Amino acid sequence: MRALENDLNPVSSVRHDRQAAAANGTGVALAGYEGALAVLDVAAVGGTTPTATYKLQESDDNSAYNDVSTADMGGDAQPTAFSAAGLVARGYYGVKKYLRWRLDALSGTSPTATATGQIILGNARHQPAGVTQAP
Repeated sequence: MRALENDLNPVSSVRHDRQAAAANGTGVALAGYEGALAVLDVAAVGGTTPTATYKLQESDDNSAYNDVSTADMGGDAQPTAFSAAGLVARGYYGVKKYLRWRLDALSGTSPTATATGQIILGNARHQPAGVTQAP
């Protein structure tokens, strides 16, 4: 068994506690890494017949974002709408500089979503991962 703490750097994009409206997650810079895994953990979806739709998005400038294509997620589609707790993970194979999770839509009567979204950066160009290297 090999420990991974020097190879991976988890960065939070979304921390929603009973979020009641669409919201953007924080953009995560991919610089210095050769791989990324986006993990979304929906702990609860509240309200009457609620659904919450999250999307993984990418950007070149951390300003204008677009949904990540199926091809850039290794053939996996964007997550389907959540009506209850769930967990999804998507590998990222694209070439953009930033990733984020976005709560794209909530529907139902008084809907809310409680979720965390992480971008786990891997294959760091410098070891240990997450440490700023001097030029």
